Amino acid sequence: MKHVLVLLLTLAACSRDDRGLSNATRAFEESRFTDALAGFTAAIANSDGAASAELLANQALAAVATGDERTARIALERAAARGGAAFEPFREFLLGNLAFLRAELAAKQARGPEAEPAAFDVAIGHAKDAIGGWERALELRAEPWPEAGRNIARAQRRIDGLIEEREAAAAARKNKKDGGKKPRRSLPAPELVDQLLDKLAARDRRKIEQRRARQGAQRATVERDW
Repeated sequence: MKHVLVLLLTLAACSRDDRGLSNATRAFEESRFTDALAGFTAAIANSDGAASAELLANQALAAVATGDERTARIALERAAARGGAAFEPFREFLLGNLAFLRAELAAKQARGPEAEPAAFDVAIGHAKDAIGGWERALELRAEPWPEAGRNIARAQRRIDGLIEEREAAAAARKNKKDGGKKPRRSLPAPELVDQLLDKLAARDRRKIEQRRARQGAQRATVERDW
């Protein structure tokens, strides 16, 4: 998307001889996105409602870079309304970027110690929304857009990784729960109990018979006086 950013920033900077706008453009190119957003916003406020589609698009770019989704959405809609069909692919592209940022934030939250494994589904959903935005941008654009294609491939890889993380988190949680439980002692089957009782009874009968036999032998050897 680099060549798109440079083109939009150049158009905005050349649209009028405004020092504040030039400073905002320079701030964006230097990755000082908060300063860039403030500069573009001020330029729009000073335009008396005549801000160009390029200027509005640059405000959206800076808002996306700072994570200001509300400002970005408003600026994108205004840019598309002002610039017409030519700005619709750009709007969809940046909406895809916003969705991917939400996916990254949701993934970070899903990795928290108290998060449920299902929290990864939120991140996966946002990543799918991002893919949808970039696919719409490709459909609306009359020429190839390699950046959109690479973003789609990147988001799909991220989805695959999030699915693996979700499954690993679910397995870890299950193991943790199972590890806290005492193992249940299995009870013998009823037929095994009956067999054991029969063996014990037979052993007791043998002991009794053996004791009686010993007692009989002792009585037979005792001397008698009659």
